[in-house]
Parts: sequence; C-alpha cells; structure tokens
Amino acid sequence: MMKFKIHLIIVWLGMLFIISCNQKKSVEIINPGYDFYPLAKGHFVVYDVQNIVHNVVGTIDTFNYQIKEVIGDTNSAKGNAPFGYKLLRYKRPNSTVAWTLDSVWQVWLNSNVLVVNENGEEYIKLSFPLKNAIKWNGNTYNNKNAETYEIRMLGNKSYINNAFYDNSVRVIQHDSLPINVVNRDYRTEYYAKNVGLIYKEWQIYTYDQASLGQFKIETGSHYIQQISSYGKE
Repeated sequence: MMKFKIHLIIVWLGMLFIISCNQKKSVEIINPGYDFYPLAKGHFVVYDVQNIVHNVVGTIDTFNYQIKEVIGDTNSAKGNAPFGYKLLRYKRPNSTVAWTLDSVWQVWLNSNVLVVNENGEEYIKLSFPLKNAIKWNGNTYNNKNAETYEIRMLGNKSYINNAFYDNSVRVIQHDSLPINVVNRDYRTEYYAKNVGLIYKEWQIYTYDQASLGQFKIETGSHYIQQISSYGKE
C-alpha cells in the first residue's frame, strides 16, 4: 500500500512538472515582443547623433546634435490597426539649448508588424513574433525596391553610449556584402525591451572608381544615432 502511494505521488509530481513546462512555453508564445517598441503616450527617447558627410569636392563635414522622439496622441492609421500614434521628433544642437519641433512622424502596430511613417515613407521596422533569422520586406508599404530585413541577436545584451541594455534585438536592414568596390550600403537598428530604438547606424558611400579597390570614399555619409536617455513625460 505504501509503495502504491509513493508511486501516485511520483506520478502527480511528474504531471505538475509537465504542466509547469507547458505553461512556461505558452507564456513565451503569447509574448510576441511588442514591448521592444513601447506605444504609450508620453514615452520618449533622447539620442546623440553624429553624421559625417563626405562631399564630392573631397571635404568632410561633421554634424553633431540631439534628437528626441516622443509618442504623442493617437490618430488614424492604415492597415489592420484601429489607430496609430503621432511620433513627435524634436531637435537641438546640444543639451544646453531648448528643443525645437523638427517633424511629426507616425507609428502604428498591426497584428504582426510595427510600421513607422518617416516623412511620408512607410517602413516595417519589426515583424512579430520576434525570432532570430526572421526576414521580411521592410519596403512592403512604400514604392521602393524590396529590401530584406532580418532579426539577429534577439535577447542579447547591448552596450550603447556607456550604458547596458539587457534585452535587445538587432535588425539588419541592408548590408552590401560580400565586399562591393563600387559602393557601401550598410544599415542596422537595435531595439531594447521596454525602451524602443536604442541605436541606428548607416554607412552609405560611393567609392572613387579612379582608385578602384582602395575604398576611397567619393561621396556619402556615416550616420550614428545612439540613445542618451529615455523615460515618460
């Protein structure tokens, strides 16, 4: 009788373990990753920006400034989303100067994609559920040529602008590899859980063909936008 009771207890504990594991898996499936771009009015992120511009005359101009993006009021949206949010973008040369409204973008969440309208051009920034190696056409909603975006490094820790972000994801938007001796087109973005966009980098160059293979930049720019602070107003 005692052995029978012990057997029942072992079976019962095993069933509890299986149920617990299934519940954990269900939670992982239910959470698609929407919190990697918080859509809540007043949520803001401040960025330090550096843009190094190579001019055709051989001179280089370096621009340093700050951008602040704030989730604003709701408004109408496209697709399956019932509404979108205004994305208010402010600009200033440095932290000692007051913010000036630079532009108003729009952002909305469909059932499986995050769309950002940047000055009239709509881009699919994230595709849900977030998963490494997931690919999609970032230009689905605009008239540009198709470009394959890909998720990498989901859940990794990122060190951006002297701060760690424990749970982040990288999105490769374009990478002109293998090596291209004519031009360079590299674009990537990083997002962090409960924060949003934390890093953006573009390297878009045309190389001087008179010095073919030496990768001497003729024209183009190197743009880096990295998080400085974030919060809620």
